[in-house]
Amino acid sequence: MMLAISHSRAAEWIRPETADARPLWGLTNGIRIGLHPMRGPRGLMRVYTPYLGQNDERVINYIAVEPIVAGQRERGLSELEHSKLDDAAGKRFWSIDDPHDLQPRTDTTVSHGELIDANGAQTLRVWIAIEPYDNGAHVYLRLDFRADRPHEFAIATFEAEDSKPLDRCIVSATMGNYARLRELHLADGKIATAQQLWPNYKADGFAPHEKFPLAQLQRTPAGGAIVTATPDEAHPADASYAGHASALALRRPTRAAVLAMRKSR
Repeated sequence: MMLAISHSRAAEWIRPETADARPLWGLTNGIRIGLHPMRGPRGLMRVYTPYLGQNDERVINYIAVEPIVAGQRERGLSELEHSKLDDAAGKRFWSIDDPHDLQPRTDTTVSHGELIDANGAQTLRVWIAIEPYDNGAHVYLRLDFRADRPHEFAIATFEAEDSKPLDRCIVSATMGNYARLRELHLADGKIATAQQLWPNYKADGFAPHEKFPLAQLQRTPAGGAIVTATPDEAHPADASYAGHASALALRRPTRAAVLAMRKSR
């Protein structure tokens, strides 16, 4: 506990200083999350890991938010649906100070975020609003960055009061091939690999989804689910590709890292 508190006091946070600053949050020595209009498609959160020696603007992954309304099978698609606010591609995400105030705002107006104490560790908490989906779902997010765990962040999903009832809300890391993620580490010490899950997949589209119940995932002391996905190569940065088509064919199987999380109320 004392180590966590000491580390927290030394934390240097990345967060918007003015209302028109870049929508970017995290730690100077750790992971960061950004929103549009930072480079990349709208309807996705951007994940940055400059502590790996990458450029500050280099995205290591994107995160989509895909709610499923109770009684339906199809997901709402934050990246692929058009906004009903401005008819642009991708649902609009924006940061807010009050999670009960979900009135639409521009994605260039940003929240500073709130510094709180979480079990002795200084934590930056950021609330993210999302416009309603075409299927009637309406959700918002909570992001937590802990000073004592600078290379991790936590996402919680919530159902808005005016939303249709949800069966679940899926938080999907869409670009696992950027980090060449091939292994999902489960709670019982087992490892689910892309090769095991899709042994015969050779195409360059989307392979079937795979699901892992919460009981199979590692958990935090507070009950949160932990997703740990890793490469299966000692030096993934040195990997070579046979060609563009071969590289694309690897992309979808890495979605073993996708986690379907039950909605939070």
